[in-house]
Amino acid sequence: MSGKILIADELATNRIVLKVKLSAAFYTTVQASTTNETVQMAAQEQPDLILISAGLQIENYTAFVQTLHAAQPGRAVPVVFLIPEESPKVRLAALQAGANDVICKPLEGPLFLAKLRNLMRQSQQDSDLREHAETAEALGLAEDPAQFTRPARIAIFDSDRTKACILKSGLAGLCGHNITAMDIETIDTLAQTPHQIDVVLVCLSGSPEEDGLRLIADLRAAPQTRHARLIATLDEPFQRHAGTILDLGANDVVPNGVNLRELSLRLLMQLHQKTTNDRMRKRLNNGLQAAAIDPLTGLYNRRYAFSCASKMIRKARQDRKTLAVMVADIDFFKSVNDTYGHGVGDIALSVTSRRLKEALQPDDLIARIGGEEFLIILNDTDAMSSRRMASRLCHLIRKNPIPVKGLSETIRLTISIGVSLFVPGHPETDVSADALIGQADKALYRSKSGGRDTVTVTTRSAA
Repeated sequence: MSGKILIADELATNRIVLKVKLSAAFYTTVQASTTNETVQMAAQEQPDLILISAGLQIENYTAFVQTLHAAQPGRAVPVVFLIPEESPKVRLAALQAGANDVICKPLEGPLFLAKLRNLMRQSQQDSDLREHAETAEALGLAEDPAQFTRPARIAIFDSDRTKACILKSGLAGLCGHNITAMDIETIDTLAQTPHQIDVVLVCLSGSPEEDGLRLIADLRAAPQTRHARLIATLDEPFQRHAGTILDLGANDVVPNGVNLRELSLRLLMQLHQKTTNDRMRKRLNNGLQAAAIDPLTGLYNRRYAFSCASKMIRKARQDRKTLAVMVADIDFFKSVNDTYGHGVGDIALSVTSRRLKEALQPDDLIARIGGEEFLIILNDTDAMSSRRMASRLCHLIRKNPIPVKGLSETIRLTISIGVSLFVPGHPETDVSADALIGQADKALYRSKSGGRDTVTVTTRSAA
């Protein structure tokens, strides 16, 4: 995996050793020897990861990390501290300051590189998600909704449930979230969990090594934990597989027995990232939905409908099933706007849309493709059934006038419908979505010219 890493250390020999190690793994490196130079290089070089040695003279860890992030606006670049030996106090200080990880010297080559690779991969994935969400928002396709903060759902798995419960008790007072302790043998019950898990803490010890590695891969793939942040605490002999566990999808690995305060900080760090990603994913989904939905009626819009129609026809052709394409239009709708105003017209259009949608099956398609024109596609429907459904829709709109607040009278509407059929293998009807919609549109014209509030079904080609 390529990328640019900024090495910050006062000693040139330390920087050279790190440069050699990272260059051998095909990373590009840039160097800084002071805190001021580190900030300048971060802004100038825009690295993918910043590696800071404890030898760098830092007066305030938190302020320094914040300054580094401010030097690269819009980028969440991982910051990693290297410390010369195990020092819980220094580790806690770095993590509390916002460091993404703290790695102790001497550096174990495979694990060191695996941690950097994992952090850079996560950073790139987060950056891609943020870019897509912000693009949707910039195009006016999404509106960031108000956020509701709920207690997170944390699951602890251990081969010994008693140990899991002890760990749960120790973390409960530090995390302030909903924590569930389970033994690894009951992990299949996650499939019945009604809510997705936010963070999974897996304690790997005792069980065969291949089973533990398979467990990590299964958790990353399972629907309930696919988007969860995954932390693995490792006992021997699992510690020698730490790099593999990160590559299998774990977000962090720590030795079993790590300081509870540090473990809670790592949990909260992963939870913060999970919350951020969920928010961006929601913004992206809202944007994609906005791109496909007509804002007035809540139905699909023309662009989405035509694309979906082509897919439905391809599937019908593959499954050898008949499909009905309808184009419906509200009769004399202009007179509603002229008489009552566009506000009342919008209400009438929205109510009509809702009634039509409620009359259809969930797997049928309905979309607004014009001012008062709708496209409806019925799956697995023959000529008789499609005519029956179209007549039912006409009856539904005709017999249910629309009440409008502030008006003494109700709005009476009718619709006209043209229907075309897709019959697999039929030379006249096994055609494209555009041709079938055009065929239905011509049938609609005949319904309009024949008196309106009626249905015309055609099996003739639109060509």
